[in-house]
Formats: sequence, structure tokens, C-alpha cells
Amino acid sequence: MNTAAIRCDLNMYIGYMVAATFTRDEAVFGTGKYRSSTELLFINPTEKLLITVSVYAPKAGAAPETYETRVVHAANPIDGEGYEESTEYETTNVYKSAGQLNVAALELFWSEHEGLKKHAQASLPKGDEYSPFCHWQFSSLKG
Repeated sequence: MNTAAIRCDLNMYIGYMVAATFTRDEAVFGTGKYRSSTELLFINPTEKLLITVSVYAPKAGAAPETYETRVVHAANPIDGEGYEESTEYETTNVYKSAGQLNVAALELFWSEHEGLKKHAQASLPKGDEYSPFCHWQFSSLKG
């Protein structure tokens, strides 16, 4: 999944990124799989875009075999008061896809994961792990 293409199609440039979470080798309870993921939140004055791309491996440190993506696009804010992360919108669309990974897709995932992580660390304040709106976070959990 090319998150750069999605962001460009929806005019959500990197400057609109307000939060990001990067996970590597997180044990997925009850499945025996390990997930690595990139989750990005972009907000501009009229819309919000949440992109989550996850890849799944059969064990920690192994090459991921499957992927899952979820894109939530919300537009036309109802109420501009309060925190922009919790603003309600008139329209919300959710798009999902999942399937088997090929080598090119896996390389693209890791390339974007690392590049976006560096950008988040340089541009966003470090999030508070107890806050529901952490600005950036990187976790490497093995279970």
C-alpha cells in the first residue's frame, strides 16, 4: 500500500500529519501472528484522513506474509470547537483491503515505515503513552 499516493490523491500532504504510531513485531493476541504497522493521522481545515497499514508474520522477526489496510476519510466538519482530533464530520468513508504480500509491496512498506518514522520523530512532539492523542510513538513489542 502506497500511503504517499493516497495522501496525494486526497491532497493530504506530509505537513498535515498530526499523529503517527509505528509498531514492529507486536504479538497479536490469540492469533499466533506478529504485526508491524504504520498508522498516520492527517488533518486539514476541512477533512481528516487516518491510514493504517499492517503486515503480519507467523513469528517475531520473520518476513511478513499478509497485509491489511484501513483508510478512514472524513470530510466537512460539523463542529470546529475543541480538539481537531475529536472533531465530528458530516461524511465518513472507510476503505479496507487485505491479502498476500509480494516482495515489492513489502519493500515499499518498510521504506515508508522508516521514512515516515524519521519525519514524525523530527517534526512531531513525542506523545504521552497515556494520552489518546499521542503525536508519535514507536513500539517494538514481542510477546
